[in-house]
Amino acid sequence: RDRHWPLLNLLAWLAGWGLTLYLAVSGLWMYSTAVYSWHMLVHMTVNMLVPILCVLGAPFSLIAAASRPRTDAEPPGWADLLDVVSGYRPLNRLLSPPVLWLNYVGSLFLVYFTPLFPWLMKYHWAHQLMLLYFMVTGFAFFSLIVGTGRQSWRLPHLVRLALMMSIMPFHAIFAVGIMMAHSLIGANFYSTIDVRWVGDLMNDQNIAGQITWFTGEVPIFVAVIALAAQWLSLIHI
Repeated sequence: RDRHWPLLNLLAWLAGWGLTLYLAVSGLWMYSTAVYSWHMLVHMTVNMLVPILCVLGAPFSLIAAASRPRTDAEPPGWADLLDVVSGYRPLNRLLSPPVLWLNYVGSLFLVYFTPLFPWLMKYHWAHQLMLLYFMVTGFAFFSLIVGTGRQSWRLPHLVRLALMMSIMPFHAIFAVGIMMAHSLIGANFYSTIDVRWVGDLMNDQNIAGQITWFTGEVPIFVAVIALAAQWLSLIHI
């Protein structure tokens, strides 16, 4: 509509989906089924870094900015659909800060430290659905932290920072739990497929824990920088 759209938003959006495309075509996504360390690299990327970049792209704000007022003779557009969805009370409850926080943190431990993980890995569709679930969960959570535009839950920047900081210890505990585990996570699954070139499965699991720790710190740093920039822009105004 000949309106200006910030270049940084476009670059963040393209970076998020470009990173997803790289995971898909490089072989990391495909072999993440057979190699646990590669699985955790893909998982942490689609659960944290990709959602943060896509949220910074502000897709819903772009839809609102690109839409014009609808006349009575026209069918509802994307902006009207977003208005209806954002006003749906049960969805707003699911997207409330306590529910999102509990889901984002708790899903890690629920999936990986229970028999649910080997079952999900056993089926291709379940593995892909799990990654999609973590991506959507990450997008919803980081929308609370660094999201812009109209939101169902508008939190003060100090509360957003507190939410961001509160997940860091749990990510560290999760990563250390993987590294310090005395038994193989998903032992039956990985022992059954028996991919010889993977080598020592316990060593690969230790590497997975290290990857989990490192790839969890980088996206948090990006989110904190973005949150600080948004906060300072409001103070400047």
